[in-house]
Amino acid sequence: MNFFLIWFIKLFFPKYWMLSSALVYAQAKHETGNFKSAVYRENKNLFGMKRSTRPFEFSENRGHASYHSSVLSIIDYYKRQLQFEIFTTNVNSYINETFQSNYAEDPNYKVKWFDTYNSLPFVYRVIPFLVTPTLLLAIYWISKGKVTFPFK
Repeated sequence: MNFFLIWFIKLFFPKYWMLSSALVYAQAKHETGNFKSAVYRENKNLFGMKRSTRPFEFSENRGHASYHSSVLSIIDYYKRQLQFEIFTTNVNSYINETFQSNYAEDPNYKVKWFDTYNSLPFVYRVIPFLVTPTLLLAIYWISKGKVTFPFK
């Protein structure tokens, strides 16, 4: 479910359309200890985000931002990346630029994130590139009236 949310919310951020959803998912998986950490469970915080001036978190718990939903955590993540002007879609460059923006304190963060990314099944890297064009094409066809629905 988290993978789908990351992919779906990314659609609202055109600068990240070509960024691998699997890469962002791998970061969330690493940050949350495979979605089992207390910060994730209690704060709905997928990325280990700290409090910020962005309006998406509502409080702080365990030294991290707390969100009303994982959706807000994902939106806050993409807004943070925009704020720090991290626009590259190359995997290595994205990891490096994110790290250089003082995202993490662990000096091995980049390696751990990349290892998590490489350990994901290949399907995580392929599905978004198959689904996104299909979805955008369907929206286009519907907007042009080329597709009708039987329940109209």
